Amino acid sequence: MSFKANLRATLFNVLPLFMARAIFGLGWKFQPAANAEFARQFKQAVKIPIIANGGFQQKDLMETALREQMCDMIAMARPLLANPDLLKVFQQGRNEPENPCTFCSRCCTRTAVLPLGCYEPSRFSSMEEMEAEILRWSATSTDN
Repeated sequence: MSFKANLRATLFNVLPLFMARAIFGLGWKFQPAANAEFARQFKQAVKIPIIANGGFQQKDLMETALREQMCDMIAMARPLLANPDLLKVFQQGRNEPENPCTFCSRCCTRTAVLPLGCYEPSRFSSMEEMEAEILRWSATSTDN
């Protein structure tokens, strides 16, 4: 692992949540489907298939982006780490999961050195529940 990835993972794992959010969240505000309009502009300019990502978690936003030809495909990582059953949620007719991804990006930094999973404590009733979910998800992903 690179020095930069190791330093980032260490800082995110050592700092208390309020400090990490204050330091690493400066100027950041969540916007659903944040890159959809950029994807549209790329698609119009280059005339090739475009994959959009970033902030997609609601079925209606994804369907709108595809229907309005903002992009040709949508990629997701964080929402699927937070809710590995997200496609089942959509198949059941729901627009978003009961416990949605917060887009805190802890998964992006921690999975550099730890198992894949959601590391946002606010999404779980306890640290034990969070750890159990990560271990369940990790076991499922290695079975395939």
